[in-house]
Amino acid sequence: MKKPFLSPSSLGLFKDCPRCFYREKVMQIKRPSGPFPSVTRGIDETMKANHDHHRPMRETADMMTELTGSTLYPDQANLATWRNWRSGLKADYPTFTVGGAVDDVIVEDGLTYSPYDYKSRGSEPPEGYAEKYYLHQMDVYALLLRENGMRPSGHAHLRFVWPIHDPKVDNGLRFKGKFVTVQVDPDRGLDLASRAAACLAGSAAPASGEECSFCDFIRKVGEAL
Repeated sequence: MKKPFLSPSSLGLFKDCPRCFYREKVMQIKRPSGPFPSVTRGIDETMKANHDHHRPMRETADMMTELTGSTLYPDQANLATWRNWRSGLKADYPTFTVGGAVDDVIVEDGLTYSPYDYKSRGSEPPEGYAEKYYLHQMDVYALLLRENGMRPSGHAHLRFVWPIHDPKVDNGLRFKGKFVTVQVDPDRGLDLASRAAACLAGSAAPASGEECSFCDFIRKVGEAL
């Protein structure tokens, strides 16, 4: 097979289930998926527009109180390129390429760079939620920053927003948010990508993830036939 392109989402699949990852990349058998909720995309686009509005001022009001010493990456043209998965940041290695579309980048004290990602949920994220579900994504983004000449700060920021009831507004609905900072390691991202590429180079599909409901479904269907 040709040299694989590995994105944070595909590496997330590898972490979840190496067998499903192999099936998708080598055998072209993808997990079934439902429609992507349009409200999530709409919130993401609105958050991007809000940060782009504040980019000439270098920070938003909540950044001033929660992320002191940090500013938004100033080059809107570069960021627009990086936000597109076709033209996003990439890092090329002998046996694989890693790439991804970042939401944003934060400059720390004018010296180092942090991935900055927007996330929406139905409620406030519990403690440890960001590390459990998004650490690999932030590790990969830190790797991409490093490989493209931007020294990583060692952490990443996630801006979570969720809806709450507020009778003071017309429709009773507004969004609350908070920053969550996680410690990242670009070498950990590179190790994950290297293990994923080695998986794809194997001659047979590897074992399923311990809690993969998709593989469990396929097994049960096979037993029932």
